[in-house]
Amino acid sequence: MLWLHILQYIGFFGAQITNLTLCYLIVHRAEKLFGQYKYVMMVFALFDVIYSWIEVVTQPIMHTFGSMFIVFMDSPLKHHKVIGFYLTSLYCAAFACCISLLAAQFVYRYLVLCRPHHIEKLKGIKLVLLFIPAILMLIAWFLFVAVGMSDDFEKQEYIKLELYSVYSVNLTGIAFIGAKYRNEKVDGTYEWCLLDVFSAFGCSLIIFVCGLIIAICASKIYSKMNESREMFSEKTKSLNHQLFMTLVFQTLIPCFMMYAPVASLIMFPMFWINWGKMGNSAGALACLFPFIEPIIAIVLIKDFRKAVSFSSQNMLYLRLVQIFGFLGAQFSNIILLYLLLTRAKKLFGAYRYVMLVFTIYNLIYSWIEIATQPVMYVFGSMFIVYADSPFKYYKPYGFWLVCVYCASFGMCIALLATQISFRYMMMCRDNFLKYLNGKKLGFLFIPSCLMFIFWFLFVFFGMSDTIEKQEYIQEELFEVYEENSTHVSFIAAKYFKKDENGDRIYSFIDLMGSFGCSMIISSSFATIVYCAKGIYAKMNSSKELFSAKTVQLNRQLFITLVIQTILPCVLMYGPVGSLLLVPLFEVQWGKLANITGALLAIYPSIEPLIAIWVIKDFRNAVFRRKWNVTQTATSDRESTMR
Repeated sequence: MLWLHILQYIGFFGAQITNLTLCYLIVHRAEKLFGQYKYVMMVFALFDVIYSWIEVVTQPIMHTFGSMFIVFMDSPLKHHKVIGFYLTSLYCAAFACCISLLAAQFVYRYLVLCRPHHIEKLKGIKLVLLFIPAILMLIAWFLFVAVGMSDDFEKQEYIKLELYSVYSVNLTGIAFIGAKYRNEKVDGTYEWCLLDVFSAFGCSLIIFVCGLIIAICASKIYSKMNESREMFSEKTKSLNHQLFMTLVFQTLIPCFMMYAPVASLIMFPMFWINWGKMGNSAGALACLFPFIEPIIAIVLIKDFRKAVSFSSQNMLYLRLVQIFGFLGAQFSNIILLYLLLTRAKKLFGAYRYVMLVFTIYNLIYSWIEIATQPVMYVFGSMFIVYADSPFKYYKPYGFWLVCVYCASFGMCIALLATQISFRYMMMCRDNFLKYLNGKKLGFLFIPSCLMFIFWFLFVFFGMSDTIEKQEYIQEELFEVYEENSTHVSFIAAKYFKKDENGDRIYSFIDLMGSFGCSMIISSSFATIVYCAKGIYAKMNSSKELFSAKTVQLNRQLFITLVIQTILPCVLMYGPVGSLLLVPLFEVQWGKLANITGALLAIYPSIEPLIAIWVIKDFRNAVFRRKWNVTQTATSDRESTMR
């Protein structure tokens, strides 16, 4: 179920970003306008974060077969049966709490508009009373699942062959919950499993009650808003409309993503509807819900939308690229880390540690990038990179952060050169490897650390924020991005200014800063080209000396490094080199400079995919499954069905 795990990780990382963004907006943008309702929204957003953590720790797989549905774990905890069972039960119960908290939001809005005298009973700390039903629903659902849908030998025997044929898993060693509604007797009649049926009825009742409460409250709120339009100010009417539309979408989306799929998963086995693997559609939709749900409030509430989507002159597309690049980097690099730790082993030797370092650094780089959210611009003889994240108006911290972001690019290309240098030593200068045994391998990364320090210093001193640069770019920056250059955190290089006669007066320190950065790019690229050429020549001249397996592995690693060189040329070296160079010739790149930022944002998500695809063992682990099931097993399963 690779596709399902991809969705689970996308849902998880997306939920962290969207819900924490919503929490930030609630704290800083809601203020008194939302009253206590902002705390209700905050609780729901924080629970979405918790729910996404429970979901990704569980990584549930769902299946229906005959008169039974099953939810089993596919996370690293799946073989810890006791812990896994309670965690799976908690995952199911968290769904109940989620829909109950959604109902609590509607109830609160209903009380504010239709029963304002009851709001006094929920003032201050008493607001927690609103969430008691949701907690009770969580406990009730947990008990229904843990007691009524528990793991037992009869359920294992009934479905184990089906799961082995579909997922190649041995159910006896995996934590799961399942409900089996009917047993077939010897005479062909059926006997209902009352405990399982009762538990399924209890879960269905919770879904029904929450849906009913939401429908009633929504109807009453809509009627009240229509009746009382003249009583409210335009601002209050607008806010109530925004909140109501938010709640409407927060109802419709769960209907399609949570209520209906989960209810179908519970009900279909009662009627012997074999959904099979399609049961995972319920899990897939449920894992994406915490990611999508906060976007509704962010988009529909005007103050929130203004805060994150910018004006038409700003770079919404760039923000989206940065977010997707960040999420993709977490997903692809974590997969590569897992493969390096579990699949590489002795086959890669010390080289796997070099790949591990680069992969971990890609994760770090993506976090630095999303924390900075850089925006770039070229105007006249100057280029500027400023932070567009929440740190942009905290000038000392923002300036340091932008410098670290730029320096992290220098270290990234240096680590890429380190990878191919190590391969070169293994193939062509193996006598040097004795100096890199064991802990001495750390010496290999010293040049990369130095490149980071040098690039940081070149930017910090050579491209510092000065009054002259602020005044030069101020009007242009405000016209294009509606930002005040005296307020935002930025680094910039202004190569020259012109005197009264139009002659250039060059800024030596800015030129030296850019020259130093360009030298790091050039030296890294030259190292890669030199080593790649040496490796290629050695592979061609020494084919007879290696086994077929070693030749194949060397070829895979070489192709990986070649693509890992060509790709940065397009995504990193070329764009950054151009950004440094074009202001020297007064090429008016303007907002097109953000192409550089966009390409840098997606690089950490794309780079690991090269190794995953090109290296055969990694590719097989990700894209292939063994479905070797004997005909005996198939016939046994069919007899079980009968």
